Amino acid sequence: MLTTYTTECLLKAWCGGVLTLCLFSLSGADTPPLSPVQPHNYTLKLTIYLQPPVLVGYTDVRFDLLEPSPNIVLHAQRLDIKQVQLYSGRRRDSCRVTFKQQDDDILVIEKSSSFDRDAYFLRIQYTTVLKKELEGIYLTSYRDKAGSTHQIVATHFEPTHARKAFPCFDEPNLKATFTLSIDHEAVYRAISNMPVKSRVTTTTGRVQTSFMTTRRMSTYLVAFTLNNWEFLEAQTRRGVRVRAYHRPELPGQAQQGLHILKQGVEFFEGYLLQVYPLPKLDIVPLPDFGIGAMENWGMITIRENMFYTDNTTRLKDVMLMRAIVMHEVAHMWFGDLVSIESWNDLWIKEGMSQVLMFVGLEILSENKENGFTRKDLQDALYMFEPQVPLRMDSTRQTHAVKFNVSGGAEVASAFDAISYDKSLTLLRALRNLMGDDAFQSGLSRFIRSYKLGTASLEQLLLQLNEAGTISSRLSVSDYMVPWLTKPGYPLIDVEFISPRRYRIRQSRYVEEPGYNYKTFDTTLWPVVITLTTKRGKPHKILLRKRSRVLAFSFDPVYVKLNVNNTLYFRTNYDPPSLRALQSQLEEDMTVFTEQDRLNMVSDVLSMIRSNKIDIRYSLDFLRYLQLEDSFIVWMEALSKLAQLKKCLTDTTSVLFIRYMQSIMETTLQKVSNKTDADEMLGQLFRKYAMEFGMKEKLFNVKEEYLEWRNNGGKVSYEAVLYAILYMGHGEQYKVWQKLSATSFPQNLQLAKALAASTNTSIIISLLRGSLEDNWVPLQNIYEILLAVSRYHPSTALSFLMENYSRYLELYGDSQFNFSNLIGGVVGNIKDSDDYNKSKAFFRNVNLGSANQAYNVAVSNVASLLQWRDCCENKMYLYLIENYSS
Repeated sequence: MLTTYTTECLLKAWCGGVLTLCLFSLSGADTPPLSPVQPHNYTLKLTIYLQPPVLVGYTDVRFDLLEPSPNIVLHAQRLDIKQVQLYSGRRRDSCRVTFKQQDDDILVIEKSSSFDRDAYFLRIQYTTVLKKELEGIYLTSYRDKAGSTHQIVATHFEPTHARKAFPCFDEPNLKATFTLSIDHEAVYRAISNMPVKSRVTTTTGRVQTSFMTTRRMSTYLVAFTLNNWEFLEAQTRRGVRVRAYHRPELPGQAQQGLHILKQGVEFFEGYLLQVYPLPKLDIVPLPDFGIGAMENWGMITIRENMFYTDNTTRLKDVMLMRAIVMHEVAHMWFGDLVSIESWNDLWIKEGMSQVLMFVGLEILSENKENGFTRKDLQDALYMFEPQVPLRMDSTRQTHAVKFNVSGGAEVASAFDAISYDKSLTLLRALRNLMGDDAFQSGLSRFIRSYKLGTASLEQLLLQLNEAGTISSRLSVSDYMVPWLTKPGYPLIDVEFISPRRYRIRQSRYVEEPGYNYKTFDTTLWPVVITLTTKRGKPHKILLRKRSRVLAFSFDPVYVKLNVNNTLYFRTNYDPPSLRALQSQLEEDMTVFTEQDRLNMVSDVLSMIRSNKIDIRYSLDFLRYLQLEDSFIVWMEALSKLAQLKKCLTDTTSVLFIRYMQSIMETTLQKVSNKTDADEMLGQLFRKYAMEFGMKEKLFNVKEEYLEWRNNGGKVSYEAVLYAILYMGHGEQYKVWQKLSATSFPQNLQLAKALAASTNTSIIISLLRGSLEDNWVPLQNIYEILLAVSRYHPSTALSFLMENYSRYLELYGDSQFNFSNLIGGVVGNIKDSDDYNKSKAFFRNVNLGSANQAYNVAVSNVASLLQWRDCCENKMYLYLIENYSS
């Protein structure tokens, strides 16, 4: 979006042989390209005041101009530039220059003639106001146990927010070293990427903290913070100092975080055969932080409520913390030591860090002293299973893993399930197909070849090709390039021909009733298919054509594709093939792994949504779930079936609830008496038992709520939700009163439970209060509107439209939050009136970083409405025949 920058023209006198520059207003001009430069060093001298909150900065940049240019262009966003000085050549001859700021994002430096190819030294003086937000340099705060409020200065620069703290060439491939010093109040501790070099008290009583110069790195990896945190410290086997910072009153809650931080450094040094190149690695929790965590080189930042753990923390939350820390530590190699050439290759650093996170945690799980098993890992990190990106990637509006982004909000929108989780699934598949030794060798070669530099897809594949292959007929490049550069993924149809013959056929899968690949998309992929049968051994086949026939020398009884759910496609079994799998599940489901059962259930549910199979066969197949005891299988089944319920009309919904009760009842009885082993499954069933009207089967939930209401302490979301749904408006107001107490530590889950209230005044007050009161951290405000949209989609959509400018101000530039908000609220629409209303509204607004998420969500809603028109009556006929009483 073009903006107008207007300020008075300031003409300064000649001073010290250098002309201080003139700042012109520029309105609506075309944005010039970034200069062809190679920066070498930034020296940042920052003075930070909190009363009022202002940063006064001096940035010195040494760089080479690689070719003659009419101007020098760099990034500077929301910075009030006071003075610019430029020197050229080794003797640093002064240049008479002017400057102008454009579009609140670009700083253009000009002189009477072109700039020659040469070495330059640039000095810029500027100021910027510090605000409570989530990007750039910003303010946050926390309240200690005594009720005192403490201010914190924090930073988050990925992907394009370093320019909000200092003028720079803000692109990932323009790496340089950074020398930072901060002048700040003495009560604060300054932390940054590198160890402190000196800490000197000035004549004013303030402190100047100077840091060692960094290694060459991208601008978005620079980080610093001012806080009063304390820390726990350890050393790795090789002597790297690791610290976990924490609030002064919470030392014990950082212990597990410190432990996994140390383990991560040691593991990746060994796995990648490349030492961690910095003298220290810190992890710093922040009260307000827009994303889960950030891999600033030498100083990881993480959202507070994702880091602290104690002996009451649920296993899944401890596992999530471990996963987040391992992911960020992996980035110290993939993203930091070797950086991406451009944001088009975001997937390299994110997908690699995801897969290395799993590799590390899987190996650590083999040591009992670490306190978790591979099963714990699988259940707690369900959100990283292939089913997550498969959902987003099944629309026509999806994008390829590698795709072109131009900058700004488009870069932020690239941080999605495709870049993170589709790339994770493809790389996990590649690891399985190459073998771990070859995969590990390829990654190690890649790191050694490009350390302290940048790399692209072609360079990564070059190293992997040197390390191994998929098969004698398929190289790593031949396999990976189509998967990475084409949007979407294949559906493999399985057709029973005779007891020893099956036909398999591939086509692009789009989750729309009536979608025909012959009309819309004829893409083919090189699909390595793993399959297993009742009587044969698992094996692989390669499908590069549209179809082929599988001929067996024996009757396989059944054919199951995608063994262990490691590959990226969906399977549509015809009725005979599906019935054979169902028979085996009912006879002995343990012949299939949990991942195999997850894969089958997920595929069948997707075939319901796309009308690829007669709904009678799919609903019959899902009745095997009465025997199921796997958390990950039930998580997939219940979440998708609950979504299906919400798009049914009332008459069909009543019958569908009876169907759901019949398949849930056995497992619900098993988990009602909660044990440690059943913790996650029990929590899941308590939530969905309420969704499907089985409150009488819930034990202890009401008692848990009453105990909390009367005596305080901790309470589960499910217990509060029970009160909201079943204990009347009086209890809803009591929960509301608890929420209104700003010091209460469980406000977010209370607010999410209150979203289920049928009391309109509570819902409206909840939504207004989320924007006006300090109930939850800044990054969580949108989650309240999202929770309301699940129960009251029309109310949530109207509130979003009425307050759109406020949400855009809070989250418009964020990597995830705005996309989650817009995609979630729009995706929960259930009727054509809201669908049309949303299309009319969003057609005329700035979608910021949520453009892709909106397109995917509105496509899903259109598909849902189409499904209701063509398919709901078929479901009704099946249900009325089998569940009418």
